[in-house]
Formats: sequence, structure tokens, C-alpha cells
Amino acid sequence: MNKQKEKACDCSQALRCSDLNQVSLIHIKDKKNAPKDKFQVQLKRVYEAFKTPGTMLEISYRTGIERANICWYVRELEKHDKIQIIRKGFCSITKHRAGFYTTDEALFHNDENQLKLF
Repeated sequence: MNKQKEKACDCSQALRCSDLNQVSLIHIKDKKNAPKDKFQVQLKRVYEAFKTPGTMLEISYRTGIERANICWYVRELEKHDKIQIIRKGFCSITKHRAGFYTTDEALFHNDENQLKLF
């Protein structure tokens, strides 16, 4: 398991590291016999929907993509630092606490300042 973390990025199975701004070049692993294009299109729609901050369920309602798929796409985007939780709050749909994610890099938290304090 540790070897996988230390292993260099295998861009044939995830986001292409060289093209950070072009989400259309994202490659999704096959799920049994499902076409790859379907998942690439969904990932691009999720990425664009998270330009405005929201919870996974809110994005699911906006895009019509199942929340389970959105969770998977968020995980893939987190691996490549393309999405970040900007705050915790109450979801407008469930009224429960949830994380608000965004793909807008202008809203990302800058962790470098925190490390400089010590």
C-alpha cells in the first residue's frame, strides 16, 4: 500500500498532470462494460459544477449525476489537488453538516502560511 503512494503518478489512469486546466483530458478507469466516455463527460460536468462551492448532494441535484459517482470523482480530484473543502456547514437539502467543496483555485486554502508560523 505504501508503495502505491510513493509510486509516480500513472497518468494513464487519472488526471493528466501536464494539462491541469483541461479536464476533458481526464481518463477514467473502465467499470466492467461501461463506456469510458460516459465517465469522462460526468467528471468534466462535476468539475465544472464545483466551480461554485457546494456539497456533493447539491452538485448531484444540479447535474443529475448520482451522489455515489460524485464521491468517486471528488476522490480522484483530491488525489491531484484539483478540489478542496473550503468550509463545513449545513447542506441546503439535508440540513445536516457537510463539507463544501470547490474547484476554483482562487478559493483554495493556502496551507503554506500555517506552516510558517512554527
